[in-house]
Amino acid sequence: MDRRAFTLVEILVCLAILALLYGLILPTTASIVEATGRHQTRVRFRQWILAMEEFRAEYGYLPDVASGSGLVDTTKMLGALTGCDMRGQPVADADLQGNVRRIRFRDFAEEELLRLHSGPIDAELVDGQDNSQIGILIDRDGDGVIRGDEIRLVPVAAGNSRDGFSATLSPPESVVGPMTVIAGRVAFYSAGSGANADRFVYSWR
Repeated sequence: MDRRAFTLVEILVCLAILALLYGLILPTTASIVEATGRHQTRVRFRQWILAMEEFRAEYGYLPDVASGSGLVDTTKMLGALTGCDMRGQPVADADLQGNVRRIRFRDFAEEELLRLHSGPIDAELVDGQDNSQIGILIDRDGDGVIRGDEIRLVPVAAGNSRDGFSATLSPPESVVGPMTVIAGRVAFYSAGSGANADRFVYSWR
């Protein structure tokens, strides 16, 4: 009976082919995952902008949902756009950012709120790549566009309080200049994958 087995050379050749295929497939998979996250981030940003515009249509001004550092403040954002906190409980008047009628301008999906295990807050608002450091720009003079001194892009990091942050990155200078005009009254941005400054995701680009 012929009981031919694989030789060592044949096994090594098979392993080399598998390693080569793995090396080819892995970057492609990572690229697809990142592209999907970038798309989800842009969609999420557009939805937040729409909710902010609905607030403005109701009250005549945009809510102040930024922290002192120029990033989105989860507590303020939820209070202004839902009238509730992260647990869905009504917030104090001071946290409504002017939403005195407690109108629900947006129902935040579960994936938009990253639950934390400990800390002063229960969850963080995140983009499509689970980044909680999200920059916000506001049209402060009411002319319908963001430009000049209204464009202050602050450094942000990829990641969140639960899983950790990457190094802080500054948006590249090529994104904005003296003549830059961002259409709209609200704009958001984040660090994307955090690999480098070119991976930033902007609502207006």
